[in-house]
Amino acid sequence: MTSGWGVDATLSGGVPTSGTTDLDVRKVWGSLYTPGIISGCVITKSSSQLKYTVASGVAVIQTATGEVVMAPIAGGTVTTPTVTSNRTDIVYAQQAFPTIEGNSNIVLGVASTLPPRAVALGTYSIAAGATNTNSVVQTDDIDYVLPYGASLGLLYNYQYKFDGKLNDTLVRRGQGSFYVPSDRLVNVTVNACLSALRPNGTGAVGFDNTAYCEYGFLPNCDGDFVLWTSPGLHQSWQTLTFTKTITVSKGRHNVNLGMQKMVGPGDAYAHYGTDPQGYGRIGIEMIIIDAGPQK
Repeated sequence: MTSGWGVDATLSGGVPTSGTTDLDVRKVWGSLYTPGIISGCVITKSSSQLKYTVASGVAVIQTATGEVVMAPIAGGTVTTPTVTSNRTDIVYAQQAFPTIEGNSNIVLGVASTLPPRAVALGTYSIAAGATNTNSVVQTDDIDYVLPYGASLGLLYNYQYKFDGKLNDTLVRRGQGSFYVPSDRLVNVTVNACLSALRPNGTGAVGFDNTAYCEYGFLPNCDGDFVLWTSPGLHQSWQTLTFTKTITVSKGRHNVNLGMQKMVGPGDAYAHYGTDPQGYGRIGIEMIIIDAGPQK
């Protein structure tokens, strides 16, 4: 029977009959942290040899599903094999188990695929014929440890600082990307300060249907996932907000904002800058904020 970590073990004749096991501890840590680097573990490349030098640090290593260990990394140097063809080098730290390797050492290594019970410290593309590691190119983001339930905060922010007539046909703006170290929920929000004018550029009077139009937004995260259409725009300026929560997988994601007029004879206008009363207008913006782990 398990016990909470820190609770005294039950003894029978001086022999523990219940208490916190090593497996219990790994599960406790596993519920708190994602695998990755806590601090240190900086990798230095060599200008003369096929070697990577890892600085000391601390990392979280996943040993099984739902289980991790907190691992002090002593640091050291690893040699990568002769490069006969283009390949990927993953520099890693691996936790050995007495029941598997016969010891409980943390060892450094390099391989094209990540071995079990290991954490990647750096991932590199190395070209055929390379004689040193100075020219390798890092190909993946470093995974830093993320406490479970924590928010990564702002992941992406694009502001279209434009004041004037918007396009009628589809355009995409704000191309960018963001990285998450685990499967996450993210909140995607588009804010826009819009109005409409007649096709000849003159202002409307009242709710003049000759100026009426609707404008659409296609937020894109590795593909369009929703179409947001404004209510009918007239001569009055209005600030609109659209928001949606989506799930993204661990890794890097490409984003942009699609924009186009949807319907109506009028022209859609964006408003940015300070108006005559001294109030700021936002133009159009897309914001992506981390909302926590995907359970």
